[in-house]
Amino acid sequence: MRDHKNKKIDNCFYSIMDGTPVGDIILFGSANGLCRLEMAVKSFDKAIDNFARQGNFPVKSTKDELRDIVRQLNEYFLKKRKSFSVKLDLTEVTPFRRRVYDILPKEAAYGDTISYGGLALKLGGLKYSRAVGSAMANNPIPIIIPCHRVLKSDRSLGGFGGGLDLKVKLLEIEGTEISQSNRK
Repeated sequence: MRDHKNKKIDNCFYSIMDGTPVGDIILFGSANGLCRLEMAVKSFDKAIDNFARQGNFPVKSTKDELRDIVRQLNEYFLKKRKSFSVKLDLTEVTPFRRRVYDILPKEAAYGDTISYGGLALKLGGLKYSRAVGSAMANNPIPIIIPCHRVLKSDRSLGGFGGGLDLKVKLLEIEGTEISQSNRK
């Protein structure tokens, strides 16, 4: 049994960013840092209830604890910020995924991309390609952990939890060009 599954996130709170270029965003944080970012939120109440139910803890609204990350995200959307200085709470993430999330921003900086296989090679070999794909699909903090910068080896988009239009939008914000033929 893995110990990360038994840990609980304490003192949880959330903040809402509405009207961003990628739709409404909800941020969830704890005393240890940002633990989830959800984009294109259709129902804040449902997102809050789901987050609280998954961890079996209450979640309260706040603006203070997440003020800095809201500021940094707004700067990112205005193309004034290229990297983030955010404390992350990855309590619920496996050690391998933590490694993936740690190395990704270093290997694919703002405006750059990397393939799933290229990222796997940085982590020890192509044998990790599927695990990298799984880590991207389960990324709890997109944008900050920039999974939108990971493409298939043929430079096509691959997948994205928020949908490919959202992935393209994030890449466009960063000035990354994706040809029409690769938008599949």
